[in-house]
Amino acid sequence: SNVETEKKFPSKSCPLRYGTQKLQEDALKLFNSGLHEYIGLRCQKEHANPDGCSWGVTALSVSASNIHAVPS
Repeated sequence: SNVETEKKFPSKSCPLRYGTQKLQEDALKLFNSGLHEYIGLRCQKEHANPDGCSWGVTALSVSASNIHAVPS
């Protein structure tokens, strides 16, 4: 089977900032980074025009660990 088609979406991590808006920005930044790594080079190889590359998100999960109280 083709290894390229079995490639899984990469796992990314970073420290998340406090606040709803900042958490959303951090999550989107991680997703975009993973998407670029996963599909960016593949689309450039398969299509001369990057707009010809199509994809869709079927599942997305975000988890957090090592959570600390916000200092007063």
